[in-house]
Amino acid sequence: MKNFNLLTTEERLSLTLAELFDSYGYGRYRMSKFEEYSLYLENKNFLSSENVITFNDMDGKLLALKPDVTLSIVKNVGAKFSGVKKLYYNENVYRLDKSTGKYREINQMGLEAIGKLDGYAMLEVISLAIKSLSEIDKAFVLDISNISFVTGLLDSLSFPQKDGKGKIMECIANKNVDGLMKLSADYGFDTDTKNRLKTLVTAGGSVEKVLEAAESIAVNAQMQKAVGSLKELYAALKETGFEKNIRIDFSIINDTDYYNDIVFQGYVSRVPRAVLSGGRYDKLVEKFNKTAEAVGFAVYMNEVTSYYSELSEYDVDAIVLYDKACDYASLFNTVSKLRASGKEVLTALELPDGVRARATYKFSGGSLTEVENA
Repeated sequence: MKNFNLLTTEERLSLTLAELFDSYGYGRYRMSKFEEYSLYLENKNFLSSENVITFNDMDGKLLALKPDVTLSIVKNVGAKFSGVKKLYYNENVYRLDKSTGKYREINQMGLEAIGKLDGYAMLEVISLAIKSLSEIDKAFVLDISNISFVTGLLDSLSFPQKDGKGKIMECIANKNVDGLMKLSADYGFDTDTKNRLKTLVTAGGSVEKVLEAAESIAVNAQMQKAVGSLKELYAALKETGFEKNIRIDFSIINDTDYYNDIVFQGYVSRVPRAVLSGGRYDKLVEKFNKTAEAVGFAVYMNEVTSYYSELSEYDVDAIVLYDKACDYASLFNTVSKLRASGKEVLTALELPDGVRARATYKFSGGSLTEVENA
């Protein structure tokens, strides 16, 4: 097996996350590179881009290189559930890069819980999102929202034009306070409504303060229930020891045709964009005529590895150089003692290219001598 310390950042992170998900009882889900194009055509709003690579199979059927994994999982799991089906995946998806105008192969790793979900199932998935982020960088933030809170407020309003709600939601998603206030004036909203919308976007500070502000603008039972679920979730997430890494941000708005309830995004210090995204998507499952609830998230591995060339400054703690004439039994015992002390040790006949070690030693006469400027 390849030495863990000599793996690429992506390989190392993949193994770490797979071990994490396995330890919680999530089973590995493997899928074909191809799906029928109709799957994506019928659910294009769920995708980050409508552009999908297609080709004709030998029987004339139009197939597509998969741009998404969640759609395939929901399509292929059984229609009836007892308990919760817990799956994780490590797959490549194919998407258009808007910045370059070219298609990219993107490595994505994530998990899904599908079935009868309770509060603990939600807590488990979000705590796994937190643990995943902490494996990438201890300096991370998980932003959490509840779509039901936002839609509860907007559903209480009357819009003079058909696309009014969509425009307001776009301003909320972009935290565009000026645009939000202009639209509110154009739509004839009263002062209280304007203040509620402004609070929705600008509420900041500690989680407790944001939830207190949210509670103050709740105008119906749906909003009150959403705040209550966020309070309950945050109280439980404190037990993870990462409460300072959690924020409430109501500007996180995924497509409301698919998502409901809790949604979240994760950020790490070196990457300017989200490296993790997820949420509750019961509405997507309903579109496949399946009686189940679902929540999951994806880690965008390419985003991580683009900015983290290595997760560690060194590949190994020590390199031990030896020659063929040495006493192998003595070498083995010496290296074993180093490893027993907690060090990661690579043995080699000559200095390997590209391997960074904290120290390099030469084994000779039954003892180790540190090699300077190796």
